[in-house]
Amino acid sequence: MNAQEILLKAAVKKDRRMQSKQALREGLILGIVYGKSLEKNIQITFSRFAFRKVMEKSGGEGTLIKLEIEGEKKTLDVIIQEVASQIYSGRIIHVDFLAVNVNEEVEVEVPITLEGTAPAVKDLGGILLQNLENVEVRCKAKDIPKSIVVNIGSLASFEDMIAIKDIEVPEGIEILNSEDLIIAKVDEPRTESEVDELEQTTGADIKSVEGVDKKPEEEKRKKSN
Repeated sequence: MNAQEILLKAAVKKDRRMQSKQALREGLILGIVYGKSLEKNIQITFSRFAFRKVMEKSGGEGTLIKLEIEGEKKTLDVIIQEVASQIYSGRIIHVDFLAVNVNEEVEVEVPITLEGTAPAVKDLGGILLQNLENVEVRCKAKDIPKSIVVNIGSLASFEDMIAIKDIEVPEGIEILNSEDLIIAKVDEPRTESEVDELEQTTGADIKSVEGVDKKPEEEKRKKSN
């Protein structure tokens, strides 16, 4: 589904004293809409359930959706600018929306999606490391991609790396990060004890796609659900 076809219905926040705890009890999320096309910022509330569906379809922060505010004649094209969550529960409590003209250029952060199989993982037993999870892009609001797809099929040895300069993006999209930033590489295989020791001694945040125990990530997903 095109992000521009995703609709979120909201209402103007009537009770100015309403805080996030009260909103959560009522199944709502607080939000604010701002942008140069608006005369003033708009404080809104919307269904927590409905927004969760929007996040699943749109990809989250940095994507363009339609916002229908009760009582307003026209829907707004907005970018999900920032999503704030409770520290311990992870429940969303506030969202910032940027109202935009779909034909104007914007700068947003977009996630990187790795696809394919790295020969150095499949044939050599290496560990695929994703060093960069997001990139800053400039493009028209209507052309914001859900993600930047990077094929890792060129990682045939432990010396191979994929940098920003090595990837192709659709026409009209410009990546603003340094072209020398490394996106992915394959590290030599380590035992679980070596990985544990490395994390304990260096505090390294090793994010892998293949070749290591993925239980911690599964546990995180279960907690978030």
